[in-house]
Amino acid sequence: MNSYIEVGNYVFRDRIASVQVKSSWKDLADTAIIKLPNLARQSDGKRVEALIQPGDAVLIKLGYDGDLREEFRGYVASVKPTMPLEVHCEDEMWQLKRRTVSQSWRSTSLREVLEYLVPQANIECPDITLSPFRLDNVSVAKALQKLRDEYLLTVYYRQGTLHVGFPYFEKLPTIYYHFQKNAIMEGLEYRRQEDVKVKVKVIGIMPNNTREEIEIGDGEGDTFTLHFYNKRGAELRSVAEQKLAGMKYDGYRGHFIGFGVPRPIHGMVVDLRDDRYPERAGKFFVDAVTTTFQSDGFLRQIELGRRAS
Repeated sequence: MNSYIEVGNYVFRDRIASVQVKSSWKDLADTAIIKLPNLARQSDGKRVEALIQPGDAVLIKLGYDGDLREEFRGYVASVKPTMPLEVHCEDEMWQLKRRTVSQSWRSTSLREVLEYLVPQANIECPDITLSPFRLDNVSVAKALQKLRDEYLLTVYYRQGTLHVGFPYFEKLPTIYYHFQKNAIMEGLEYRRQEDVKVKVKVIGIMPNNTREEIEIGDGEGDTFTLHFYNKRGAELRSVAEQKLAGMKYDGYRGHFIGFGVPRPIHGMVVDLRDDRYPERAGKFFVDAVTTTFQSDGFLRQIELGRRAS
C-alpha cells in the first residue's frame, strides 16, 4: 500500500494515519478526510496544523507497489487540530460556494445557465429548456443545488468536468467482482421479486416548467422518484409501469466491500459473481463509493443502485 498526498505546498508520502474519500451522484460534492500526525517540525517547532489552511489545494493518490491512482482533487474546507490532525476537504464545489450570482431568464437553456455559472468549466449536460429561471444573490453552489431540487438533475464534478443530467447517463466501463475472489458480501441483501415492495413516482416536466406526477406501486414500499422532460399523460404512465417492472427483481440491495483494485466510481456498472450461488449473478449500477485507506487495509464500500438492464 502506498499513498501520495499534496496539501498546499506540502507533500506527505506514506506518512498518514488514514484517508477517507466519499463520492456519490446523490451529493453535490465529493469529500475527503485526511488524518495526519500532528507533529512539530524540528526546524521551527510548528505543528503540521499551522502549515495547512482552508483553501489549500489537495491531491490524493493511493495504490499498491508504487502504482498510484488519483482518488481526489479539491481544497481544504476546514482543519480540526486534533491528534491525529483532521483535514476536511471538498472538491471544486468548495470554490463555487465562495462566488455569488444574481441573474434571471424568461426562457433559457440548461447549458446557457451553466456557462453563466461556471464559465471556465468543461460542461456535459442534456438539451433542456428552463423557463423561467431566477437567481437572487446566491452562491454558485446554491444555484447548482437549485437545479438539483427544482429540476431533479444530478450535479457533480468528475476529472475537471461538470456533469449535469440524470443518474447513470455517463457511458462508463463495467467492473467485475467475485465474492470468492475480490469482494466481501458485508452489507448486501438478496431479495426475491415477490418480497420487494416499491413505489415509483414519475414527474413529467414541460418546457414551461409545469409538472405532472404519476405514482404507482405498493402502498408501503420504498419510493423511487424519476423525472422526464416533455412526457405527460398516457406516455408518462407507460414509463412509470416500465420502471416499476424494472425495480421489482430478484437481486441484491445494499453495499459490499471491495479492495483498492479495481477502482469503481459512481455511475459504473458492477457485474457480481458468486460460485456458491451462481444463479444470483447480476449487473448493478453504482450509486456511491466510500474509499478508506489506513494501516489495516485499503478498502472500498460500494453502494448499489438499481439493476442494470
